[in-house]
Amino acid sequence: MVRHGERHSAHLALSGGDLAAEVLTEGTARYRHLNLVVLAACRTNVSGHGYDEAYSLSTAFLVAGARSVIGSLWPVPDEATSLLMYMTHHFMRRDGLPPGQALRSAQLWMLDDARTPPPGMPAHLGARVGRIRGDDLTAWAGFTHLGR
Repeated sequence: MVRHGERHSAHLALSGGDLAAEVLTEGTARYRHLNLVVLAACRTNVSGHGYDEAYSLSTAFLVAGARSVIGSLWPVPDEATSLLMYMTHHFMRRDGLPPGQALRSAQLWMLDDARTPPPGMPAHLGARVGRIRGDDLTAWAGFTHLGR
């Protein structure tokens, strides 16, 4: 869950406390070992309020050294997001696509109302495939890729 507060541009609410976008960008590129950060939560690629509105959680991870970040531009539905994220990882793993191309392939798959579950998809996700309409942009279009 991402919360936008008055003091920071964006927060990721974690069980151990909030992680603010500004905290990610302090000091050196401490996350340069991360190849991909997937922020499958609402508005993770939207800057909020604060002394530097340029930082969303997505851009903050890039500044902190991550090579690629996937984030969202608006509130996203859980059922569709889990399916989109599964398919993004599926295209990276099966086809060896880089994150941006894998996300695009997953979004095109979501757009297709004749889509079918790929072999090996868990049954609880496969059951969602037919329930999500391709023309429901909130289900898949809100996610963006930043980085390499």
